Order: sequence, then C-alpha cells, then structure tokens
Amino acid sequence: MISYQWRGEFTNAQVNALHAEGFHHRLLDDDWLGQVSRHSLGWVCAAEGGELVGFVNVPWDGGVHAFIVDTLVTASARHRGVRTKLVEVAAQNARAAGCEWLQPSRCALIKSQTVALAVASEALRYSSR
Repeated sequence: MISYQWRGEFTNAQVNALHAEGFHHRLLDDDWLGQVSRHSLGWVCAAEGGELVGFVNVPWDGGVHAFIVDTLVTASARHRGVRTKLVEVAAQNARAAGCEWLQPSRCALIKSQTVALAVASEALRYSSR
C-alpha cells in the first residue's frame, strides 16, 4: 500500500534517483532538502514498503500562489494513480495554507499531467466557493 505524506521525510539520494529516472538524465547530487526548505511551501512524498516511489515539490511566492514542479513517480509505481494523488495532497495542503492558485510548471504541462492538474485546480476552486 502506498502512503502519502505532506512534508514527508526523504533523502537527497532518493529524490535525485527519482529525478534522474523521471527526467531521463544522469544521476545528480542536488541538495533537495536545502532547496525545499528555502523555497517551498511543502512537498508530498509517496512511499511503499519503506521506499520513496513518488514526490512532488510545491514552491510558492509566500502569498497566495503555489506551483507544482518535479512531479516524479518511479516506474514500479506508475499507472496506479500515484501522480494524481500526489497532486491532490499538494492541492489540499496548499489550500489549507491559504493559497488561491496552484499552477503547474511548464514541464508538468509537457508531461501531460492533465488529470492530476485538474484535481488540483478543482480542489483550489472548491475552496474559494
């Protein structure tokens, strides 16, 4: 069973591996912990059997705008609704933090995350009713 956690624990190595797999590039040594601590409202981790199988970063402007970036799901967890659930959890928490907009990055649009983004859009639109 996959569990989802807002501002969940992860290691740089785990997200670097997911990023390399998801965006088809060599393994990097980026400081994800530092990056999200400085620039993000939060992030969502998806874990299964103690392994990180999904991740989405939610940077923001410190006000009412947040963004969906780096939506990553390992190959073993794809086609199981993980991407949609990651964005859904991100939207719920962005709304709870007072965000009125949750916008996808250009890469998210290229990756055709229309279902996940529709969930996020509806979640935030619903909160303003």
